[in-house]
Amino acid sequence: MSNAKRPSAARKHTRTTKAKADDALDQGYRIIIDGVAHEARLGDVTPEIARELRRHIGTGFMGLLDQMAGAPDIDLVSAAVWVSRRIRGEAVAFDAVAVTYADMLAEGFDIVSPGAEEADPSDPEG
Repeated sequence: MSNAKRPSAARKHTRTTKAKADDALDQGYRIIIDGVAHEARLGDVTPEIARELRRHIGTGFMGLLDQMAGAPDIDLVSAAVWVSRRIRGEAVAFDAVAVTYADMLAEGFDIVSPGAEEADPSDPEG
């Protein structure tokens, strides 16, 4: 038997791993409808919200992000708005949130990364 000490199997926690974890938790979206921002980030989603979302659309928050990246349709955008409202503490029913095609085609509609600031049209740098 060897007296050599085995390396630890525990994860090393460095600034890089912390930054990667923070970046992962910042994944999400910001949906703007008529000037109202609906934002959700992975780190803000509770297990309760994730379970309820899965019951309604068949996938959790990560699945919603994947589907939104590919083809955000009114059902997905409505679900995304519901998630953001639940994160804010609203006890809103899933079926009470309805985003229409008219909402999505309106001038004030946008989907961006969370935390993104709206560009100022008068700013030549923006």
